[in-house]
Amino acid sequence: AILTLCGEVSELGPFLVDLERKLGQEAGREGVPQPVLLSQEAAETLVLSEHVVRNLLPAGNIINDWEPLKPIESNLEILRRRGLTWVADRAELPAALSLCTTPYRVPYRPDAYHFNINIFGSDQTRARLVFLAQLRQLLPSLCGYVIFHNYVHPSLWPGMREFCRSSAGVSLFRDYWEELMLETDI
Repeated sequence: AILTLCGEVSELGPFLVDLERKLGQEAGREGVPQPVLLSQEAAETLVLSEHVVRNLLPAGNIINDWEPLKPIESNLEILRRRGLTWVADRAELPAALSLCTTPYRVPYRPDAYHFNINIFGSDQTRARLVFLAQLRQLLPSLCGYVIFHNYVHPSLWPGMREFCRSSAGVSLFRDYWEELMLETDI
């Protein structure tokens, strides 16, 4: 499922503060765990691990910009060239793993940029955690207006939508839609 949000970059800071407050309330006394920004090597090791392939990747595929890629070395080379940012909720046996594309201009308006965040896993709290970490990581490099797709497991979409409701100027750009896998190995 795809949650598409948009807003002025100047509103992303207050948006993140609001979401971090919500996440902190959900975590209670336990506190919010710190996600891990992964090196390319660490991300590749995780993506090739049996745990991630079996438990997190949809149909055992890495999805990036609508493109399903089997977790094999030649596909990792493709991903390396894309300059992705990888974040996990923890370095070993993660419950959520995410990748984020580099922002690029789109013709929505003169100062508009687009990026994608793919989140693998079905734990709502952990997905929110890596989502926030990806946005925090990107924020200093952003300017203008942003439109971003957040790809999540369909079971997470309603909760992520509710979580992203905020008084800050970031809003839903498009209602529910999803990506379907039309090919599979036989």
